Amino acid sequence: MVVTTQELERFGKFAECKLASAAHELSWLELFQAWLAESTPAEQRKQLNAIILQGIADADAGRSRPVEQVTDELRAKFGLN
Repeated sequence: MVVTTQELERFGKFAECKLASAAHELSWLELFQAWLAESTPAEQRKQLNAIILQGIADADAGRSRPVEQVTDELRAKFGLN
């Protein structure tokens, strides 16, 4: 994703408002997470939440694999061993 000057300025204004109204100090990560949460359209957030909930349901139902197994397979597939 390419960042435009206009987007950077919008983030700067957003961060200034958040910092001015925050009850406690905020980290860069907290500011960025707040920016994402508030700038992501509601429909997109709804879709992302549905995907996350499906992933949790899959894991709860045993439809998952250990990360080590997947990592080993990817390393072998792409010659990264």
